[in-house]
Parts: sequence; structure tokens; C-alpha cells
Amino acid sequence: MVDFTNENTNISENEVKREENSSLLPQLENIAANVGDEVEINLENSESPSENGENLDQSAENIEESAKKDNKFVAFFKKTFARKSTAGRIWEIDFLRGLCVFLMLFDHFAIMIATEFAYAWFGDVTTLEANPELGAKFVALLRWYVNTTNEPNGLRAIGHPVVLFVFFAISGISCSFSRSNLKRGSILAVVSLVYSLVTYILSITMDSSLLVTFGVLHFYAVCILGWAIICLIVKDNKIAKMIVSGFIVILVAVLYFCYKAPASTPQWLFWIWPRKHFDGTPSQFYMQGMVSPGDLFTLVPYASFFFAGTFLQPILYSKRRSLLPKLDRGWHRPITFLGRHAIGIYLIHIVATAVILCLVSYIFFGTWGLF
Repeated sequence: MVDFTNENTNISENEVKREENSSLLPQLENIAANVGDEVEINLENSESPSENGENLDQSAENIEESAKKDNKFVAFFKKTFARKSTAGRIWEIDFLRGLCVFLMLFDHFAIMIATEFAYAWFGDVTTLEANPELGAKFVALLRWYVNTTNEPNGLRAIGHPVVLFVFFAISGISCSFSRSNLKRGSILAVVSLVYSLVTYILSITMDSSLLVTFGVLHFYAVCILGWAIICLIVKDNKIAKMIVSGFIVILVAVLYFCYKAPASTPQWLFWIWPRKHFDGTPSQFYMQGMVSPGDLFTLVPYASFFFAGTFLQPILYSKRRSLLPKLDRGWHRPITFLGRHAIGIYLIHIVATAVILCLVSYIFFGTWGLF
């Protein structure tokens, strides 16, 4: 599968390596690709080029000597499962995206239990708080988080927009690192259409509300293609890019806060306008269940999040280097792994979560939950 989240990659080597060590990088990258994480190189913090070079040479010799002593099994394991070299990647971008993916997994896990499995497990979910069982209290907590009573001050109602802003803004920042947004956007558009087809088939065969006609993938495809067109017009003019990005952010915000699409609006334009206005009133010309019940991310207001990222990129990452290089250690790898594979995880996580919860439901409650 093509990894569409690797916008934060392919940054020119000339922008991330120091001239003093240019002759050592090919050797070190070759070693890192074969034996994984046995050596961590920090050229940014080197005090003396000559001293640093001697240390790197010694490290390379130690690794090669160690590799010779490995048996065939260990060598195969390293070659197969060693972490790919991430030279040139900005780790905090992967980390923030991965953190958002983790929160997305929890969010959908909670929604699925609160709205589907809670009834199969405990029947009358309105009395969960009084149920002494630990499982019932856990489900009650998830239902409170999901805010099934539609109270405006629920935890999810507050945290969800914040997570979405970080996630979409990070994508906008990363988009500026891509070599070809036109190619990425086109591929993602095809993938999103296939995703819609699959959800359509599943919604018919399972008689469920799984259809997605304009979800996260579709939203990304439109924004990335839009950014690609902007870049073709303004070329490498950073000021022009910031002006256009800022204009889009302001325009979308004004439309969201100050304009309500009338009832006469053609329904096929649903992908532009939100299903609920800023004041909480529903759209006058469509309901989500009519157009994209499984997932819906309209350009208003979410495009403002994405283009806020393209606006911030020249300010935060003009040199395309990490803002926190000293914190780039192994502690963040589980989260950055999620960030580097966000699209793949998104594509499979709903089915995987449903299968896992169905198995748990059958083992502990004697019912599949969804069937």
C-alpha cells in the first residue's frame, strides 16, 4: 500500500546534514538500513567535526563486527523487522499525527461500544450508573465521554475539534514537504473513491449506515489537489503561498460563522457546507444520513484547519528541520509509527475494531453484538 502520510519525508539531504560530515553519511545510512537502530547519529550536536568523524568511524566498525557474529536467524530478523531509516523526517510532526491517530482509535472504540455493544451487553443502558459490575461502569464512562445525551459540554464535544485542528493542520504543514502533491492528491482521490464503493457495498449487504461519500480521505484529496494547484500558480514564492493560505483560512471562517446555506442549495453541494452551523442549527438543505452517514468532513469549516498548516509551515519549518532535535529519541517511536502509517490505519481500523469487539462480546456475553 502506498503510504500517503509520508509527506514529512524526502526532504533534501543537503538541508539536514552538515558539510563537515558529508563524506560519512552514505556509509552510515547504508549501515542503518541493514541493522536498524543500533546506532543513533546526532550531527546537529557535534562539537568538533574531526572528533565526530572519528566516533562515527569507530561506531561503524563496531556494528560491522557485531553483524559478522550474528547467526542467520538474527540477521534475517534485523533485515526484516528493523526500523526503516527516517533520516530527514521531522519527528514531532509524525508524533503529533500519531497522537491524533491514537485518539481517533480510542474515539471510535468508545463510540462503537456506547452506541452498539452497550445494548447487547447490558440491555437497559439508562441504568448503567447503578449497575455494580465493573464492565457496566466502564461502559457508562464511555457513554459519558461520547455524550449520548447530546449535552453541549461533554468531553468529546470539547476535545474533538481540538484534535481535528491539530491533525489537519499537521497535514497542511507536511504537505509543503512533498515532492509532488499533484501525484499524491490524485492517488488519494482514487483510493477515496474505492473506499466509497466498498462502504456502499457493505451498507447494502449489512443494511447499515456505513456509506462514506465525503469522509477524511475525500477531504484530504480535495485539499491536497487544491494546494498542488496553488503551488503550480505561485511557484516557490513563500510570501504568495502564505497570503493565499491566510485568505482561504479567513474566507472559510467567515462562511462558517456568518453564513447559512439556504434550503434552495443543491444537495450535491453538501461536501462544502457543514451539517450543523456554528450556532448549532442543522443544515437547511441536507441531513448527514441522506448523503454520507458513515463519515463526513466538509470543506467548511475543516479546510481552514488544513490551510492554517500551509500558512504556518514557512514560519515554523522554513529550514525544514525539527524544532526539538534533542527530544528525538526512542521513547516516541510507538506513536510516530502510528503517524507514519495514518492512512493505512484509518482504512482498516473500523473493521478491525468491530471484529475485536465482536469476539470480546461473544466470549464474555454470549452474543456477537452487531448481529
